[in-house]
Amino acid sequence: MLLGAHGFIGDTHAGEKRISRRTGKLKWNDRQISLVGKEAIDYLNKHLSLSLKPGDLAENITTEGLGDLSNLREGHILIVGGVVFVVTEQNDPCSNLALYHKLLVKESYGRRGVLAVVERGAGVLLRPGMTIDLIDKAEVLSRANKIVLPYGLSAEFLEGIYSVGVQGDERSYLPVLCLIGSMRVDDPHLPQISNELTNTLPINRVTLEMARG
Repeated sequence: MLLGAHGFIGDTHAGEKRISRRTGKLKWNDRQISLVGKEAIDYLNKHLSLSLKPGDLAENITTEGLGDLSNLREGHILIVGGVVFVVTEQNDPCSNLALYHKLLVKESYGRRGVLAVVERGAGVLLRPGMTIDLIDKAEVLSRANKIVLPYGLSAEFLEGIYSVGVQGDERSYLPVLCLIGSMRVDDPHLPQISNELTNTLPINRVTLEMARG
């Protein structure tokens, strides 16, 4: 599937704007992409004796290995093939699912996956089997700050900037972490801090805000 700036090319939910169901007016489209976990589909098939396949819940992307996605919230980041999706909300099931089973709508609450927007990656062709990574920026920042605070530093992500790196046999596209404080670039602790951050957290590049003087 070919990705555009605001969703997959040709998809009915793609676009920068959408019409609000509540007001009938145009608003920012926070439903550009939908994702459902294969684990949720497997549960529904077993629980309701169905034979749902990937795509039957009207999702653009079916993930595997991330669970049913019920723990994802606004701000979580999903990265696949250099494409960056930002989760906007959980996706409530629609009444059309009752066509498969009268209880499917009820059983799909908390399992219908998430909605997201495209932050980066327009023009990328996504294919089945590509690796998908999940990043909880709040958790990563919390862990990063525990590492750097003893050195008088704080950590923040550079907004909208991602770094290309290599992890094993694959490339990684991850947010860039910026260290803020009075540490100088020739401080002997800096390489140690950088190595600990990149080896223990899902980041591949660390920058330092230059100290004056």
